Amino acid sequence: MRALVVGAGAVGIVFHRALEQTKGNELTFLLRAGKKLGFVRTKILETRTGELRVRERPTAVELGQKRPVYDTVLFCVRADQLAAAIDDVGELAAGVRVATITPGPDGLALLRERYPGHPSVRVGPAFMAYPDGDTIVLWHPPLIKTPVSHEDGGAESAAFAEELAAALDVGGVPARPRAKMIPGVDSATDVMSPLLAAYALAGYDADKLADERALLGLASDAIAEVLTLSGAPGFAGMLARKATAPVVRIALQQAVPHLPEQIRAMWRTHAPKIDAQTRATLDELAKRARDGGHKGEALDEMVRKLDARAPEALTHDK
Repeated sequence: MRALVVGAGAVGIVFHRALEQTKGNELTFLLRAGKKLGFVRTKILETRTGELRVRERPTAVELGQKRPVYDTVLFCVRADQLAAAIDDVGELAAGVRVATITPGPDGLALLRERYPGHPSVRVGPAFMAYPDGDTIVLWHPPLIKTPVSHEDGGAESAAFAEELAAALDVGGVPARPRAKMIPGVDSATDVMSPLLAAYALAGYDADKLADERALLGLASDAIAEVLTLSGAPGFAGMLARKATAPVVRIALQQAVPHLPEQIRAMWRTHAPKIDAQTRATLDELAKRARDGGHKGEALDEMVRKLDARAPEALTHDK
């Protein structure tokens, strides 16, 4: 494939490196104006093996520059950045395939709205990758493969999912094509959002969050409300929420103080970057709660607390 990689963050760099390993694949990063000069190499540290992989001078073009011929576009950006990234790429030639690596089903729906008739897939990275200085730290959980789903997009999308998953697998990112995304991928994003919001409210300090029992309690109540959204409605849902919240609260109070440094390092770097995405997810979950007849008090309270943050804290949202 000849792929244009939109997004040179941790996920974009990991995918670029993996797909480059297949002979015949040609990949080019699409960068914002002024970014190419400083984009001289990529470095990936594989935590399981300790191997450091360095790629000198990855091929890249800036917005406004002439692009090479490509048959594939990989949108490796946050959900709140996808619409702007699509605008940056612009119109596509007939037959060009598109993939979104953004969380949630809305990204694929947006791609199909903007690029009707183009083969399209959705990827749910099943690995942890975050920047540490100029190096991307990469961890693959054992026995879990990255799903590449075509979501019933037709034969061409299914073939694209097969090819992309196979190339990722060969390149060191275990992957599997699927007709439908694994349901847990989306629910995990939803469940994590209240905890990420609490982390933001604690100033991205895991030790401070561990000491803030009231904030952890609010996060556990919000997580319980999220779990209820996909469970039984009405009185049964209320009972489920009341039963779940104490269990989640105990789990958070026990787990947060003992987070491994690797996890802490990842979220110190990554969580501020996805503040806007976290907030958008909370807004959507709160709306779903109201529309579904649930009160969603904890979700609403988390949104209010985020809105009440000091102005300097909001600079993380940019």
